[in-house]
Amino acid sequence: TPPSLCLTANQVRNQLRKTKARKASGPDGISSRLLDCVYQLYQVVLYIFNLSLSLERVPVLWKTSCVVPMPKTAHPREPNHFRPVALTSHLMKTRERLILNHLHPLVSSTLDPLQFAYQLGIGVDDAIIYLLHRSLSHLEHVGSTVRVMFFVFSSAFNTIQPSLLRGKLEGMGVDCHLTAWTIDYLTNRP
Repeated sequence: TPPSLCLTANQVRNQLRKTKARKASGPDGISSRLLDCVYQLYQVVLYIFNLSLSLERVPVLWKTSCVVPMPKTAHPREPNHFRPVALTSHLMKTRERLILNHLHPLVSSTLDPLQFAYQLGIGVDDAIIYLLHRSLSHLEHVGSTVRVMFFVFSSAFNTIQPSLLRGKLEGMGVDCHLTAWTIDYLTNRP
């Protein structure tokens, strides 16, 4: 069966226009400034994106990232004055945005209402406001206490089990081609 997600020229052109012109190139060497102009060649990009989905394969270069040190301070002198930043392909970022636009309506009903990450218009500030509101409301009662536990999921991406994810995506009605493409993206990363 053909993939249910077949991108259109307008979708690709609009996402290519959203590429920020001053971002560093990824491992494929395609600069954001080039993509700023290449949106006129959107048909080629559209063909590559749809071919990748129909083959259920992600080009290895799109799975690759270059980790570069970014200074945290104005005059870094020690290793802890830097943070690692992974540079990925601008084409892959564009593809991710297109897939997210397709997936969000399919999975949004299953998201936890208290999930503050990866939600449009919701962020850390919302999580802090919610936590403060709940804590302060509870503390209004005499003799009450509040305990807070924080978890850091900084490496959560590395712990995804593709076989479990496949079952979850299929259970939510995600097209089998897109599910296979996603699993390919997450596995055998260089």
